[in-house]
Amino acid sequence: MSLKKNNILSAGLNNVNQLDSSSTKQLRTFTPLGLSEKEEEEARILFAGWSTTVLATTNRIISQGFQNIQDHHATEAEDEATRLPSLDSATANLHSAIGNQNGLLALLTTAGNLVLVSPSPTYNQIVHLVPQPTDSGPRLSHLALATNDHVVLAFKQAPKGNLCHILEFETFDAFTRWHNDPSGGEDVQEGGTKMRHYMLPGRPKQVVANAATFLLLMEGGEVYSWGDARYRSLGRVVVDSDGSSTAETPKLIEALGGVKVERVAGGGWLSGAVSADGAGYLWGSSGTSATDAGMKCLNGIGSGEVALIEILGDDGEAMDVVDLAVGSAHLAIVVKDARARHRLFVVGNNEDGQLGLGSDVAFVEDWTEVHQLHGQHISQLVCGPRSTYTATTTP
Repeated sequence: MSLKKNNILSAGLNNVNQLDSSSTKQLRTFTPLGLSEKEEEEARILFAGWSTTVLATTNRIISQGFQNIQDHHATEAEDEATRLPSLDSATANLHSAIGNQNGLLALLTTAGNLVLVSPSPTYNQIVHLVPQPTDSGPRLSHLALATNDHVVLAFKQAPKGNLCHILEFETFDAFTRWHNDPSGGEDVQEGGTKMRHYMLPGRPKQVVANAATFLLLMEGGEVYSWGDARYRSLGRVVVDSDGSSTAETPKLIEALGGVKVERVAGGGWLSGAVSADGAGYLWGSSGTSATDAGMKCLNGIGSGEVALIEILGDDGEAMDVVDLAVGSAHLAIVVKDARARHRLFVVGNNEDGQLGLGSDVAFVEDWTEVHQLHGQHISQLVCGPRSTYTATTTP
């Protein structure tokens, strides 16, 4: 396959054309998304869900699959609506996209404004991005949605602010009701059953969610975790000295103490981190059936421990980890070898071909290189629950 200067490729679940509009067959090798050359040159992956892929170019949103945010056959008026004239800046500044099995639900602008998808998605229905009123609404810096429907947000801080305010809601609906009226009703009041408020020192850099837990990465490199502690998913001990549980409160992952973490990722019951010096760390479980041997890279880790990623290069030395992405039960990492070349390795569930290896094997227990992309520079790596996406360029 001849790759263009910039090429967005994907592999995995494709039952509603979320990866390939011409077929509903699962993609077991990395295949172009089918964008025009101009779109592909500008596009980045904004959201990778169970049923919908959403990309952002300079001035528009493109979707594939269950949700129809961009209708390529729209009337002139409808097409203009997809250009998002009411947003405060170009779509390149949209981030923190969250969604569920039906598609994208919400995202943020760099100014801290919330944008919701309306109406609620049904198959192939045209939906639009609707910026929420900004006169009284709070400004947000980060937004994350767990599979259990819990929502976590971080408030936008002043330039020199050093106290991070986090809110957690039990449902997405509770979050949107609070955003419409921050004074709130009884069901979203602080201390009530549907909202919690945390204050932590530092400035948030990243907030991510997986099945039922959250990770908060600070600009200083510290990582906090909280939520459902099953399957070692928090990466830390969750019983305090007095015997009480600390699982539901953000606490530092002590196993990463002294490590300056640059990026975190989560999906399913898995989480990972990449440090500034090129080390990769994993914790949690692949959540696969009892018939699977499990991922070797997670073998032997106990409660409160994380596993160091070690993939040896041709010189016998461990290669630096450049990027990491996590699906519901699979992992993908970009490493850099001694010749500064990017190489993609994958492991885990492959029932839908999400590892991109061209194999029908349902589960791959050890890191395996995707030779199809050998020699390509990978500028973006994203995992959906059962899919993997790369943006590649030829060096």
